[in-house]
Amino acid sequence: MPFDAVFLSAVTAELRTSLVGSRIDKVQMPARDLVVLQFHGPAGNGRLLLSASSNSPRLHLTSAPLENPAQPPMFCMLMRKHLSGGRISAVRQPPMERLVDLTLD
Repeated sequence: MPFDAVFLSAVTAELRTSLVGSRIDKVQMPARDLVVLQFHGPAGNGRLLLSASSNSPRLHLTSAPLENPAQPPMFCMLMRKHLSGGRISAVRQPPMERLVDLTLD
């Protein structure tokens, strides 16, 4: 199934209910093009998987534990510095675009 703008709008609407108001606890980068944000909030705890893979770009909630490298990449360290402890205030998708805007406070 292609991950087009229509499908992404449905995913964004579903993620909005579980992510808005949540606080980011951990930022992990198990692969070069994969980021996992662990969060807790009013809807409970969870993990948001963000993939920038050329074969399967996607974002979704996951419960699968992923192995992290022994030494985190510099990009992961930078994201940890700026995103850890942040509260997700909005999850938006511009009309008919294949991108999602996560707003953090």
